[in-house]
Formats: sequence, structure tokens, C-alpha cells
Amino acid sequence: MRQLFRDRPGLRRRWRLIAALTAVVTLVAAVAVYWQTSPMSARDTVEAFYEALADRDADRARSMLSLDLVDRAPAALTSGGALWNPGYHPPQDLRITKMDIRDDVGEMAGEYELDGKRQKTGLYLIRDARGGERRPWSINYLPGLEPPSGAYGFDALLVAGTRVPAGFIEAVFHGSYLVSLPDHPIREAEAPVTVRAGDRESGVLRVRMRDSARPAIETQVRAYLDRCAASTEPAPKGCPFSAWSPTAATDVAWRITQYPPLQITLGSGSEAQVFGNGGTVTVSAGGAVLAENMSFTVHGFGRAAGDRVVFVPR
Repeated sequence: MRQLFRDRPGLRRRWRLIAALTAVVTLVAAVAVYWQTSPMSARDTVEAFYEALADRDADRARSMLSLDLVDRAPAALTSGGALWNPGYHPPQDLRITKMDIRDDVGEMAGEYELDGKRQKTGLYLIRDARGGERRPWSINYLPGLEPPSGAYGFDALLVAGTRVPAGFIEAVFHGSYLVSLPDHPIREAEAPVTVRAGDRESGVLRVRMRDSARPAIETQVRAYLDRCAASTEPAPKGCPFSAWSPTAATDVAWRITQYPPLQITLGSGSEAQVFGNGGTVTVSAGGAVLAENMSFTVHGFGRAAGDRVVFVPR
């Protein structure tokens, strides 16, 4: 054989070329197989991400986000607390219909099942570095969460059991979230609203007054009026009634003859508006009646003070 190659140098070069080409082809094939089957590939990164959501594994899902997205995604809703809450419904049964890879950017299109319906989805991916270790791919897009409309003011919302500021949330994990209101002594949601990540319209979160708020306010209004009636001044400070006397009044005594019926309604925020008309009071001085069954009106608010409601007269 050595003699054959010595006698035919062209044949020797040809064999060397074939060996080199074979090595290149083998290397290319190995790289292709690696990128298609490795957990670091774009497709497998997407599949692993949705598998983490289906498993409610927030730490694993968050570890697949790009550095920029980690900074923008609120930790409160990309944590185990939110994902393990029954109010979060993760996507299931992902089907990738498109995977477009161009250099260091990838785009995925597909669909998954959410709340019994098939829904389209999409992701952007980039090659990212984390802690000095270069990762082939990471998720560079999460949908936002549009809060439901409603007259609940600018207080916090309860999203999948997690308290977050009311308003648009820039980046959350895919899925649907049960949105309600935190415990409040005055108002509550009529019913929670299911909001899907990425939807532009999120329904209406209707608010009503808590059953316990009205009697609490009525009790405090009555106590407020009784304190006013206990005054010995002709014009009790901060009270809805007063009297005038042409001479200096002594031994002033007030007596409420009719408590006003109250109208208590929920305001646009977290306050209750209180209005009472038709109250009457009799006042005397030195044993002589100055005014009998004089009418008065009550105005004020019911406001939250911790877990209590407090009546504030106006």
C-alpha cells in the first residue's frame, strides 16, 4: 500500500482530501445534532420554559429569561407564590408551529391550551450570558397583563393571590390569572375576574360595599351625634347643629328628637360617602327652649383605617 501511494502521488492527495471533507461533514453533523437535541437549543429552551410553567416551577422558568427581561418582570408575579396559587392557570400542551432562527435571535410561534381553549402564542429568544457563562438561548419576551376596568380606585389588586399595585403589568408568565381586590373594610369585588396574559381587554371588576361596612358607619354616626348632643355649648364645634341666643346662653342642653336616616354609598375609590337628611334637635338654655325640632343634616365619609372603617364628618 505504501508503495502504491509512493508510485501515485495524485491518489494520495485525493485520499487526504476525502479524509478532510469527511471530518468537516462529521463535525457539521455533530454540531447540527447538538443544537437540535441539546437542552440549550432554541426549540428545547422554549419547550423547557413552557414545561416549567405547566409544572408551576417559577424558579426554573425565571432562570430561562434574559437578563433584561428579569429586570423588567415583577418578581411578585414570577415567583412560586403566584404560580402555586389556584388563581393562576398555566398553559398546557404546547405545539410549536414555527421556529425562525437568525444568528443570535430566534422567534417562535405556536399554540397551547389554556382554560379549555386553544390559544396562539409567541416568543422571542436571544443568545444571552448569565454570570459569565454563555447560554445558547434565553427567553426575551413575556406578555403584559392588562388589569380589568372598574371603580376600584388606584389601590392594589390581588392577582393570583399576590398583592400588586393597580395598573398595567409589563411582563408576566403566560397563562391566566384570577384578579380580585385585597381585603378592605369598606369595599369588595362582586366576583373575581379571570385575565389572560397578553389580552388587550380584561373585563370589568365590579365593586360593592361590604355588608359589614354600613352598620359600622351607622353606629359611628349615631355616636358622633350623641357626642354633639352632650355638649353644653350653643354652637358645638364640628357638629351639624347650633343655636343662636340674643343673650348669653347658660346651662345649654341638646336633645336629638329624630336621628336622620342615612344614605351610605360607595365612592369611586375606597371611601364611602355618607349623607343624612331629616334629623331634628331641640335645644334649651337655662331651662327655656331656644329652638324645638330644629332640622339638621349630616355629611361625611367612611374611610379605611387598617382593617377598620372610620366615620369622618365633613
